[in-house]
Amino acid sequence: LLGTLDAQRFGPDFARRVNIFIDARNVESHSAGSPLGALRAGWRDDFLRVASPLCDFIGVALDTILGEGLSTLAAQLTERDEKAVREELQRLLSLARSKGIARVEPLLVAEQAFADGRIIRTVDCPVCGNDSHLTGWPIRRSEPLVHGGDLVRRVAVAAQSFACEHCDLRLSDRPLLVAAGLPDVFETTEAVDPYEALALDPAEEVERMGLVVVDPDWEPDFDDIGD
Repeated sequence: LLGTLDAQRFGPDFARRVNIFIDARNVESHSAGSPLGALRAGWRDDFLRVASPLCDFIGVALDTILGEGLSTLAAQLTERDEKAVREELQRLLSLARSKGIARVEPLLVAEQAFADGRIIRTVDCPVCGNDSHLTGWPIRRSEPLVHGGDLVRRVAVAAQSFACEHCDLRLSDRPLLVAAGLPDVFETTEAVDPYEALALDPAEEVERMGLVVVDPDWEPDFDDIGD
């Protein structure tokens, strides 16, 4: 959930480290082992990497929670992690630029929604400028509203990956997307069935109009019909 609010602070590495501590807590709660006994080596650095973005997010000074010594170590780890993301991004950008791909005709397909929930949006590649694609998943939907005469919902989509089929640039996680200046969250709309939005029963509404609801599979029994 935090990752949907701030992809730069709370990326996949944050989620992985938090899960380590959640799993350890569950083990300790159901065993007679000593506290923190199940944690692996290097747990302190993982803890500091989790504490830094949390404190920054809620506006609390890190040394207030950790003390001066540990907060200094945490700041050094954060700087090292950010540097690693920048270096990886530069490596991927340089590799894509080395292919010297020219501009081609655009695809004229702005967005596609798939049955499994994925939404793919066309964006300009930061390297070759050609049509490329952000793939993401819906994270929240608004209440139904009227837009351009249609009943729709606004849908916020968290981007998960980027791919350019021309220069073969691939950005596989959200921190890389953010570092490249690509949108980590974008908005789209989806159509809403008025009956669903207003919780109406179609059969009742048809009868209220003075019409009759007929089962399309019904066949009359002519033996019961008089002359």
